[in-house]
Amino acid sequence: MKKFYMIILLLSLVGLTGNLNALDLRNLSAKHLENQLTKIEANLISALKSNNSGMQTSAAIVLKQIKQIVPEYEFSQTIIPLMGIVKSEQCCSTTRVTAALALHALKSERGDFAIKRTARFTEDERLKQICSYLAWDREKENTP
Repeated sequence: MKKFYMIILLLSLVGLTGNLNALDLRNLSAKHLENQLTKIEANLISALKSNNSGMQTSAAIVLKQIKQIVPEYEFSQTIIPLMGIVKSEQCCSTTRVTAALALHALKSERGDFAIKRTARFTEDERLKQICSYLAWDREKENTP
Protein backbone atom coordinates (compact mmCIF):
# COMPACT_ATOMS: atom_id res chain seq x y z
CA MET A 1 0.00 0.00 0.00
CA LYS A 2 2.89 2.36 0.81
CA LYS A 3 4.38 1.73 -2.63
CA PHE A 4 1.06 2.61 -4.25
CA TYR A 5 0.91 5.88 -2.27
CA MET A 6 4.44 6.77 -3.38
CA ILE A 7 3.59 6.11 -7.02
CA ILE A 8 0.52 8.34 -6.81
CA LEU A 9 2.55 11.10 -5.13
CA LEU A 10 5.29 10.82 -7.75
CA LEU A 11 2.75 11.00 -10.58
CA SER A 12 1.16 14.09 -9.05
CA LEU A 13 4.59 15.74 -8.79
CA VAL A 14 5.38 14.87 -12.40
CA GLY A 15 2.01 16.25 -13.45
CA LEU A 16 2.64 19.40 -11.46
CA THR A 17 6.11 19.82 -12.96
CA GLY A 18 4.78 19.36 -16.47
CA ASN A 19 2.04 21.92 -15.93
CA LEU A 20 4.07 24.65 -14.24
CA ASN A 21 4.26 26.68 -17.42
CA ALA A 22 0.54 26.32 -18.04
CA LEU A 23 -0.33 27.12 -14.41
CA ASP A 24 -1.11 30.81 -14.16
CA LEU A 25 -1.20 31.38 -10.42
CA ARG A 26 -1.26 35.17 -10.76
CA ASN A 27 -4.78 35.27 -12.21
CA LEU A 28 -6.36 33.41 -9.29
CA SER A 29 -8.21 35.23 -6.54
CA ALA A 30 -6.15 35.76 -3.39
CA LYS A 31 -8.13 33.23 -1.33
CA HIS A 32 -8.10 30.59 -4.06
CA LEU A 33 -4.39 31.14 -4.64
CA GLU A 34 -3.68 30.71 -0.92
CA ASN A 35 -5.67 27.44 -0.88
CA GLN A 36 -3.87 26.10 -3.93
CA LEU A 37 -0.44 26.99 -2.56
CA THR A 38 -1.27 25.39 0.79
CA LYS A 39 -2.21 22.15 -0.98
CA ILE A 40 0.92 22.29 -3.13
CA GLU A 41 3.06 22.87 -0.04
CA ALA A 42 1.50 19.89 1.75
CA ASN A 43 2.21 17.63 -1.26
CA LEU A 44 5.78 18.88 -1.48
CA ILE A 45 6.33 18.21 2.23
CA SER A 46 5.10 14.63 1.76
CA ALA A 47 7.53 14.14 -1.09
CA LEU A 48 10.43 15.73 0.81
CA LYS A 49 9.80 13.42 3.78
CA SER A 50 9.71 10.29 1.62
CA ASN A 51 12.63 7.88 1.49
CA ASN A 52 12.80 8.10 -2.30
CA SER A 53 15.68 10.34 -3.37
CA GLY A 54 14.17 10.92 -6.82
CA MET A 55 10.94 12.13 -5.28
CA GLN A 56 12.83 14.38 -2.86
CA THR A 57 14.88 15.84 -5.70
CA SER A 58 11.79 16.47 -7.83
CA ALA A 59 9.98 18.12 -4.92
CA ALA A 60 12.93 20.45 -4.28
CA ILE A 61 13.06 21.43 -7.96
CA VAL A 62 9.30 22.03 -8.11
CA LEU A 63 9.45 24.08 -4.92
CA LYS A 64 12.19 26.28 -6.34
CA GLN A 65 10.23 26.80 -9.57
CA ILE A 66 6.99 27.67 -7.78
CA LYS A 67 8.86 30.06 -5.47
CA GLN A 68 10.06 31.89 -8.58
CA ILE A 69 6.47 32.16 -9.85
CA VAL A 70 4.98 33.25 -6.50
CA PRO A 71 7.81 34.87 -4.52
CA GLU A 72 5.50 36.33 -1.87
CA TYR A 73 4.42 32.90 -0.57
CA GLU A 74 6.89 31.73 2.10
CA PHE A 75 6.62 27.91 1.94
CA SER A 76 7.77 27.98 5.57
CA GLN A 77 6.62 24.42 6.30
CA THR A 78 9.12 23.04 3.78
CA ILE A 79 12.18 24.53 5.50
CA ILE A 80 12.64 21.80 8.13
CA PRO A 81 12.34 18.86 5.67
CA LEU A 82 14.76 20.60 3.28
CA MET A 83 17.22 21.22 6.12
CA GLY A 84 17.02 17.55 7.05
CA ILE A 85 17.93 16.54 3.52
CA VAL A 86 20.78 19.04 3.21
CA LYS A 87 22.33 17.95 6.52
CA SER A 88 21.92 14.19 6.00
CA GLU A 89 25.09 12.46 4.89
CA GLN A 90 22.92 9.42 4.00
CA CYS A 91 21.06 11.28 1.22
CA CYS A 92 22.54 11.25 -2.26
CA SER A 93 24.61 14.23 -3.32
CA THR A 94 22.21 15.37 -6.05
CA THR A 95 19.26 15.41 -3.67
CA ARG A 96 21.25 17.38 -1.12
CA VAL A 97 22.33 19.94 -3.73
CA THR A 98 18.78 20.48 -5.01
CA ALA A 99 17.53 20.81 -1.42
CA ALA A 100 20.22 23.44 -0.74
CA LEU A 101 19.21 25.35 -3.87
CA ALA A 102 15.55 25.25 -2.82
CA LEU A 103 16.47 26.43 0.70
CA HIS A 104 18.46 29.28 -0.78
CA ALA A 105 15.47 30.30 -2.92
CA LEU A 106 13.25 30.43 0.20
CA LYS A 107 15.49 33.10 1.77
CA SER A 108 14.93 32.04 5.37
CA GLU A 109 17.37 32.59 8.22
CA ARG A 110 17.07 28.96 9.35
CA GLY A 111 17.70 27.68 5.85
CA ASP A 112 20.65 30.00 5.34
CA PHE A 113 22.14 28.85 8.65
CA ALA A 114 21.77 25.19 7.60
CA ILE A 115 23.50 25.96 4.30
CA LYS A 116 26.40 27.67 6.11
CA ARG A 117 26.80 24.78 8.54
CA THR A 118 26.68 22.24 5.73
CA ALA A 119 29.35 24.20 3.85
CA ARG A 120 31.54 23.94 6.91
CA PHE A 121 30.94 20.38 8.10
CA THR A 122 29.88 18.13 5.20
CA GLU A 123 32.23 15.49 3.86
CA ASP A 124 30.80 15.87 0.34
CA GLU A 125 33.23 18.21 -1.45
CA ARG A 126 30.81 19.11 -4.24
CA LEU A 127 28.08 20.02 -1.77
CA LYS A 128 30.61 21.93 0.35
CA GLN A 129 31.54 24.11 -2.64
CA ILE A 130 27.94 24.74 -3.66
CA CYS A 131 26.83 25.57 -0.11
CA SER A 132 29.85 27.87 0.31
CA TYR A 133 28.84 29.71 -2.83
CA LEU A 134 25.20 29.94 -1.70
CA ALA A 135 26.26 31.30 1.69
CA TRP A 136 28.54 33.85 0.00
CA ASP A 137 25.73 34.83 -2.38
CA ARG A 138 23.36 35.45 0.55
CA GLU A 139 25.97 37.57 2.34
CA LYS A 140 26.47 39.56 -0.85
CA GLU A 141 22.69 40.16 -1.08
CA ASN A 142 22.52 41.32 2.53
CA THR A 143 25.52 43.63 2.34
CA PRO A 144 24.64 47.19 1.28
